[in-house]
Amino acid sequence: MTECSYTDSDGNIYESYEAYCNSPDLDEYTVMLKLHSGSRKPQNDHERKLLAEMKEIERNGGVIDFTEGSY
Repeated sequence: MTECSYTDSDGNIYESYEAYCNSPDLDEYTVMLKLHSGSRKPQNDHERKLLAEMKEIERNGGVIDFTEGSY
């Protein structure tokens, strides 16, 4: 393990926190959270569309509810 590595709660080791955030192994809930916070770059068309929809909701005064199970 390198000095700059990141280990997730399941014990998986990533090169960095950024590598973790952009990992294809994240569940959909975590992907949404990371996209919304800006710590994940969209990895495919689905994620680009999801991010655009979240931004549109906020532009229109809406609030994104990340309560687990609300999505």
